[in-house]
Amino acid sequence: MENSAKNPSMGTHAILLRNEKNTKQIISTILFYDGFNNLLGTIRALELPMKGGELRNFTLGTGTYQAKRVLNEKYGICFEVHGQHESTGLLIRVGNFPFQTKACILVGQEIHEIDCDSNVDVTNSVQAIREMVSMCSNEFNLTVVEALHVSGISLVY
Repeated sequence: MENSAKNPSMGTHAILLRNEKNTKQIISTILFYDGFNNLLGTIRALELPMKGGELRNFTLGTGTYQAKRVLNEKYGICFEVHGQHESTGLLIRVGNFPFQTKACILVGQEIHEIDCDSNVDVTNSVQAIREMVSMCSNEFNLTVVEALHVSGISLVY
């Protein structure tokens, strides 16, 4: 059996830190750590907020989940998010624009306003998924936390 000293991806975990939330979108940062709690890298993320329980606006509640790599027919390599006993049905996947977030978390390398619609977008999605695969291989624990910004001070809860 390998230990994490020989296999740095063993024990990989991530924190999805929701940095900004408004009625149109949730902007987050996903921080990846190895089994020794060394920061491996960061990815930016985009979600839609919950709106009346509609599936297209499904978001994860705060807590810890398991993300498992899958090959999706439509989106290619994705990570499917599982709760304690079952799949949540949510995918972490490629995409750039808020209108593409149907029960998913879109990932990218940076946040920018690409299409002039007054909503921010994520860029370089395919590269971000590749980075995620290199940092965590087939699966990782994902902890979702909210961040509160008050007068330049960030609080995490």
